[in-house]
Order: sequence, then C-alpha cells, then structure tokens
Amino acid sequence: MAGPTSRSGDSDTLCSTSTEMTLLPPPTYSSSDPTSNDFRTLTVSNAGIGNLILSPPSSSSTLFYVKNSQWPGNPSVTLSLGAKGGHILGVLKLGVFSENTVGLGNPNRDNIDYESLRRVSNWTHGTYEFEFGRMGDRRRFTWQRTRQPLFADQPDMELRENAESGADGQVLAVYKGCQGLWSTKRGTFYVRRGLDRQAGVEKKLEDWSNWELMVLLTGCGIIEGSRRRARARRSGGGGG
Repeated sequence: MAGPTSRSGDSDTLCSTSTEMTLLPPPTYSSSDPTSNDFRTLTVSNAGIGNLILSPPSSSSTLFYVKNSQWPGNPSVTLSLGAKGGHILGVLKLGVFSENTVGLGNPNRDNIDYESLRRVSNWTHGTYEFEFGRMGDRRRFTWQRTRQPLFADQPDMELRENAESGADGQVLAVYKGCQGLWSTKRGTFYVRRGLDRQAGVEKKLEDWSNWELMVLLTGCGIIEGSRRRARARRSGGGGG
C-alpha cells in the first residue's frame, strides 16, 4: 500500500514513508508496557466541537489534527499533519448500512486503496479487525475493547496482531480514554514503533510510518463511532 509521502520544502517530514513496510517490531521486542521506549505516546485533546488534536506529552504543539464529520459525503475521520487544514494523511468512513473503510492519503488528489475496518460481532462494538500490507505480506490486526464505563462515550482498547499469522500476542498499541466530563484531555495513544524496510535492511523510523498512521486512523475511527452512539443514547436514539 502506497501511503503519504513527504513534500520537498514542506514541514511534512513526520510522515516520510517508504513503499515497502514491515508491520511489526523485531521479535526481540518483548515489552508490552506502553510506557516503555518501544512505544510513542500521544495525548488526545478536544479541539472545538467534536474534533481532536494529538500532541506529544507535555507539549502544546499539535502533531496531528483529527477532524470528525457527520456531514453526508465527507469522511467521518480525517487525519492531518499539524493544525486544521494541514496536509491530509488519511481518512476513515464510518458506514451506517455498509462497512467502515480506511485509507492512507489525500482523497482529493491521491488514488487511495481502502481497507475494511470490520466489526467482528453483530452483537457488540468491542472488537474490530483490519488488514494492512502489500500482497504477500498482508496481516490482520484486532482492536479489542478492554474497558468502557457505563456512562462513558469512549473505550479503552488494545491492538494486537491476529494469531493466525504467527503473532506472539504482544500489544502493538493502547488507547486509554479520559472519562472526565469537563476534561479537555480525551485520552492517550501508545503506539509501538513501526519499521521501514529499504533494500532488505530493516531500521527503526525516526518519523511516523504508514503502519503507525493506520493505527491512529483506525483507533480514532473506533473512538468516533463510540462517541456517536453515546450521543444517540443521550438523545434517546438508542445506538447500543
């Protein structure tokens, strides 16, 4: 899957990627502690009505902007670099009567390959799956809800690779929601660092990889779906 690339002369160095990605950290990574150096940390905060900003811990700078929209024809979630109106890195569409889809790139100018973000059970929103990677190296991943208080509008979640591809069950990402009613902070993402494969040599990326951007997009899509259902319940519209 070809993803967003840096533009010469712009400030998009954080989204530099290669055309071939390996999806998991090396097998020598054994830590599942999201506070370890194996993980990147992003604080999720409110940005106006319904939108979010993702920032490094203890920083006022906006690394990513998340625009959430229920307007017909618009993506449900748009991930941009920097402030609102920045370079679009990817979009996600929440389906009402169709599947959820997610893709990296700017739909206004790129030919995006969309992936399905599939709800595993018709009876619960606790588990979602998606695939990522090129043909011959495609793998399946699962976001699993670990906690959602009764009156909360967002879950805590963990991401793992499905065991069918030989995964060892290690945690690849974590989202911990902040449930304070008047809190500006919405939660925290912990994302295990991706790898870049160039000329057969693996190296850790200093910048954000396609894999990490896909993790953020799918995570934000699940959060937005949960928030919509919570709003529907409060307004008497149900939502499960």
